[in-house]
Amino acid sequence: MTGKKLLMLLGSVCLALMLAVPIVAGCAAPTPTEEYPTKPIKIVAAFAAGGSADRNARLIEPYLEKELDVPVVVENRAGAGTEIGTTYVFREPGDGYVILQTLWEYLAFSTILRTPMYLYEDLVSLVIHYGEPRILIVKKDSPFNNLADIIEAAKREPGKLAFSCSGGGGQEILERVLADRLNLDVRVVTYKGGSLARAAVLGGHVDVGIGETSGAYYLRDEMKCVGIFDDKINPLWPEGELINEQLKPYGVEVPHFVVYAPLMVRREVKEQYPERFNKLFDAFLKASKDPEYLKKAEEMGIAPSLVWESPEKYTSIFEEYYKVLEEMKDLMEV
Repeated sequence: MTGKKLLMLLGSVCLALMLAVPIVAGCAAPTPTEEYPTKPIKIVAAFAAGGSADRNARLIEPYLEKELDVPVVVENRAGAGTEIGTTYVFREPGDGYVILQTLWEYLAFSTILRTPMYLYEDLVSLVIHYGEPRILIVKKDSPFNNLADIIEAAKREPGKLAFSCSGGGGQEILERVLADRLNLDVRVVTYKGGSLARAAVLGGHVDVGIGETSGAYYLRDEMKCVGIFDDKINPLWPEGELINEQLKPYGVEVPHFVVYAPLMVRREVKEQYPERFNKLFDAFLKASKDPEYLKKAEEMGIAPSLVWESPEKYTSIFEEYYKVLEEMKDLMEV
């Protein structure tokens, strides 16, 4: 082969290689559809077992498994106003395999009152799965039938009455605000979850408790409602009169603080793995429409509180609540 032909051949090879590089690079640029999930998904319930958040997470669990085709495990990590569970989520990779089951107000309060390892904006809501008003509850055989009965007893014997609640969130703030505005000397006893606080009422360890309309419904035969923090009577607890209507003779009123329960992930999941974020959102929505799931929710008294909506709808509500919580922080025990 002559030198001229050899140079022509080498030139052709070089040209082919140069043209091939962009083609190969072009093929590698789009990220192929990843297989996700490929391992179990963990839902961290930041409350004790048996409470509203825990029961809702466990109810959706098998139907979420069906949509994602991997095991879904609910793990309770209660305490410190949900900080223990939330901190655990931040010690795990932010890759979409760990989901936090919490109540919005606890995340807000933990960052308003204390300085945990995370900021309020470090978590994003994946979906809002239920929302419900709170109620004041007593044992069925309690002498208290309304708020006036409780107020009279508290004024008659200052320091004697005890109220139970799940500590660090809306339950505690409502009890403290109520006592503060009525100038009542009562004891507020906090627990690691609503189920434990309600058990204290049933066990006679406290006189009055607070819960959510559907979250406390499993105790319907053993409890009665003496007031509801809402602007309408609730069909699950029709005997409960509106708290602010009962407070009119005393010239005060209290906020409602309807409880909203988001399923949350670390912000980087949404920002770095948007496909995973969207897949989880779609899976939850599909699972929430399963006829068997809806039937069980109805039987448990949970159905009226189910929402299963995108969090964007609730942004303004959360912003307003956050302002109110900041104003009330001095009533809380850090």
